[in-house]
Amino acid sequence: MCNSACIQFAKNNLKESDIKGKNVIEVGSLDINGTLRPIIEVFKPALYTGVDLFEGPGVDIVCDAKKLIDIFGQERFDLLTLQRDILTGPHRGQFSFPVGEISTMIF
Repeated sequence: MCNSACIQFAKNNLKESDIKGKNVIEVGSLDINGTLRPIIEVFKPALYTGVDLFEGPGVDIVCDAKKLIDIFGQERFDLLTLQRDILTGPHRGQFSFPVGEISTMIF
């Protein structure tokens, strides 16, 4: 879930050199009211993977963030986007978000 401010921030700040040929993961990718995916995909990442707790638009893999390292391993992605509702939205508290562990997934 991504709000208009998040989308505008990405449009204003992301550059092709940030994305092109890189592996990107979006945590909290369920597209309810917008996502960064179309903005990022314009810059042709090598891989774009959307993960969320729930199935739906924008979600490639359904899983809890606690299992991301088990599924993908470390140093698998160049860029991680994290939707704010993971930490503040209606499903907060349903799982613990392992920020330290997930940071090891990035080169």
